[in-house]
Amino acid sequence: AEAARHFRKCAELIESDLYSWEMLAMACRAMGDADGVREAAESLHKHAAEAVERDSSNCSAFGRGGNALVMLGDIDRAKDWIDRALLIDPDNLDIRYNFACTLINHSGDLELIFEILDYVFARSVGSIVRRADLDPDLDRIRDHPHFQEIYAAALERLAKLDAEAAERLKG
Repeated sequence: AEAARHFRKCAELIESDLYSWEMLAMACRAMGDADGVREAAESLHKHAAEAVERDSSNCSAFGRGGNALVMLGDIDRAKDWIDRALLIDPDNLDIRYNFACTLINHSGDLELIFEILDYVFARSVGSIVRRADLDPDLDRIRDHPHFQEIYAAALERLAKLDAEAAERLKG
């Protein structure tokens, strides 16, 4: 509730701050405030659309706008927004990961969720995989066999990369 209050204040002070709108929606979801989620997602999408209108190469605005559309239940349009973000920055694993997390919490499309996470976990060289065990957004799928498989494979891959880096430092 305290975080929601602060993010709401930030969003009121700087309405174009997409991050604050997105974090407000997440805080409202955590509190079970469906109306708050909808209001924040509507504002997030409105301001993301304005940002994209000003700068059609704004990858972050496309990504956050896509997440807002998921929260509003418009998965098909959300996919279009994410696709546009990835045309701008195809290697952006954070956009993909955040989209998957939003889908986990606002949709039941496991096929799409795992398609995205398969891609991300196979390519992340650290930060996304290393924080996955702490990310509450993944709690709904954490016990799913497919998640456990791709997460274990990603951890194994990172351990190997870490060992190789340690060897290079020795040599």
